[in-house]
Amino acid sequence: MIPPFLIAFDIETIPDEKLAISVLGEEGDTLDEVLERQRKRYGKERVEDVFLSPPFHKIISLSMFLRFLRPDNTVERVWMAMTPNLPEEEILKRFWKIIGNIVQKAKVYSKDNPVQEHPYIITYNGKNFDIPVLIARTLKHREFIVRQKLENGAVASGLSTFFDDEDRWEREKANYTYRHSRYNIDLLGILGGYRQSLYTICSLCNIPVKTEGRGNEVVSYYKNREFEKIARYCAEDIKATYLLYLNRLLLKADIQEIKEIQEEIEMTNNLPLKIIG
Repeated sequence: MIPPFLIAFDIETIPDEKLAISVLGEEGDTLDEVLERQRKRYGKERVEDVFLSPPFHKIISLSMFLRFLRPDNTVERVWMAMTPNLPEEEILKRFWKIIGNIVQKAKVYSKDNPVQEHPYIITYNGKNFDIPVLIARTLKHREFIVRQKLENGAVASGLSTFFDDEDRWEREKANYTYRHSRYNIDLLGILGGYRQSLYTICSLCNIPVKTEGRGNEVVSYYKNREFEKIARYCAEDIKATYLLYLNRLLLKADIQEIKEIQEEIEMTNNLPLKIIG
């Protein structure tokens, strides 16, 4: 059975030039000089092979695939992507607000059902990259985010629910920050073995991905202000991630559930993209 509340997301980033120079560089350095120093330090052949740790990544786009139940128990699906026209703090605010809205829908649904439902988060390499980046960048913009939390109940719900770690074993609540949370599903660890790219696994499964570009081109797109191109690239990645998740469900599904999943795959393939910003 497909869980009634699903949140799949992906981010695109560029280096935080100011932070990288401040922490990793020397006075008067450029970002290129910082990256070259990191290349030498870690024995990389090319500067392009240098990958900075999560706090040094500035979020410029965020895409989501949402699946949730309406009050009448019909299914709603949303495929969306935010462009770099939105400031990073606005992207973060909208992300936490969406999380909060889905959490509230799950709570309303659970009141009339015997089983407490919690939204499932779906990513590819999210535990190693996307989620640590989101947490770090939320901390960077904490003053703005806390103001939004005080003013907007959905933002407050999203933040409070995601960071709630009191129920470690998830007997009553989701514990999204616990690495082995059943509600925080990172497909890389399940399908990719921590070495395979999304492109490799999707190509194996004939799922379209990377037709809008490649990750190493994002910085160039950003410099050329091809913002919608970045958003579409990010959106394609999350759609592919969600389709990969559904195909995995096919393998573990009971016979009577297969048709439902196949229909969900078809509907996902036909869903229009909503560009924001």
